[in-house]
Amino acid sequence: MLFAVCVVMLGYGVTRGRPVLRTLLWTFAVLLVLVTGFDRIALGVHYTSDVVAGWLVALLTVAVTTAAFESWRRDVGLRPSDTSVGLDPERGSDE
Repeated sequence: MLFAVCVVMLGYGVTRGRPVLRTLLWTFAVLLVLVTGFDRIALGVHYTSDVVAGWLVALLTVAVTTAAFESWRRDVGLRPSDTSVGLDPERGSDE
């Protein structure tokens, strides 16, 4: 899931203004997470609880990292980031 989040973050700015590509990006990320999780269960290498716990830990990591990033931006006097821009919020404000 963390890899999928990284893929979405890296591709989000590139897919700005291209709703079809952005939908494909999200679809790829969600399918990657689901297929990997179900594959782990089907192969018998993890229990369902292990997969769900992994998903929850990944979501928590993303949430904490996002909150820390926004807090840092506030502390240094930058405006809150806009999720439609992607990795470089300052660049998106000039376009």
